[in-house]
Amino acid sequence: MRLRNIFIIGLILASPLASTQEVINNPAAPAGKSQTEAIRVVKLTEVLRISDEAGAFSFKNPRRIKIAPDGSVFVAEREQLFKFDPRGRFVKTFLKKGEGPGEIKYFANFFFDSQGVVIGSFMPVKLIFSGLDGSFRREFRIHQAKPFTLLLHGSDDKFYFRSNDISPGNIKNGINQRTHLIDCADIQGELTSTGLSFTTLDAVIKKTSKEGGVYINMDEITEFITVFDQNRYLYVSHQARYRITQVAPKSAKIIRHFNRPFQPVDFQIREDLEENDRKLEEIKNQKYYNDIYAMRIHEGKLMVFTSAMDTQKRVLVDVFDHNGKYIDCFYLKIPGINRPDDLRRKPLCFSRGHFWTTSTDEDDNPLVIKYKMN
Repeated sequence: MRLRNIFIIGLILASPLASTQEVINNPAAPAGKSQTEAIRVVKLTEVLRISDEAGAFSFKNPRRIKIAPDGSVFVAEREQLFKFDPRGRFVKTFLKKGEGPGEIKYFANFFFDSQGVVIGSFMPVKLIFSGLDGSFRREFRIHQAKPFTLLLHGSDDKFYFRSNDISPGNIKNGINQRTHLIDCADIQGELTSTGLSFTTLDAVIKKTSKEGGVYINMDEITEFITVFDQNRYLYVSHQARYRITQVAPKSAKIIRHFNRPFQPVDFQIREDLEENDRKLEEIKNQKYYNDIYAMRIHEGKLMVFTSAMDTQKRVLVDVFDHNGKYIDCFYLKIPGINRPDDLRRKPLCFSRGHFWTTSTDEDDNPLVIKYKMN
């Protein structure tokens, strides 16, 4: 059985400017190239790996990898945030469990600002500000925030969150529509709406016991995929088919939508699913994988991880500039990716010509690995 936090968006174009938003329909191949010559294979050469260190730390399930401005490596898990130096040596654990100043009960996300690290909690909803050395700077709660309001990103004075209206009472058995809101908080913790509203679809199995208890098992039908390019743009993929929305977060304006022709990949149900998960797949009735499963920023460009894979199970990555122009693509062999939806929660990180991700050793212990991209 699984109950997931749903990171999924379908866009509602509620803005009066919706009809004037730019739409860029890119060609099937990057600009100036034919489709056959455009696709290349990026070779990954391992240069560093980080594994458990007895008495210091132990990986359970790394979920995010981010590189700090000084080259430090931060690895987030469900209840932990580890810091390593640029050579992969363990430095410290950043999260302090609890509810006091500088302590966190439920970890949501983190990002870097000009003075260090900002850590988000979702219950209570608050931000903790630390130096890169772990020194406590300050913290504040986000006023008017509902429980499970999740930190997306921020800068020195603006902090962006996602909330939704989900509750057991308004969930039904079958396919459900969910509304998500993007909100912004200032340095006083005052939360205001950006006016950006999004909807998604979930597959749900809901049962009520004789004693009145409610059992809910759910999974996303589409994906909520976001990435911030510094503090300039927010990119959102919110549909099953290939379409990306570019937003200026400070003004809460949708700048443009862009896409390219993409042949959907036939979906294959996993063979080892438990009974409830198989029932969820029957509710979803998915014929194709989603076209996009992850997005990252590398050297100012948008890297889009698609569902297309070659015979060697290398993932096709598309590259766009900040104007939504399709400029490059390449295949990337990523450890542990055997089918497109394996990308859904895979840590993926680009930094200064390197690619970071996770793998496992011969005993199935998690590893964080740094590769040079050739």
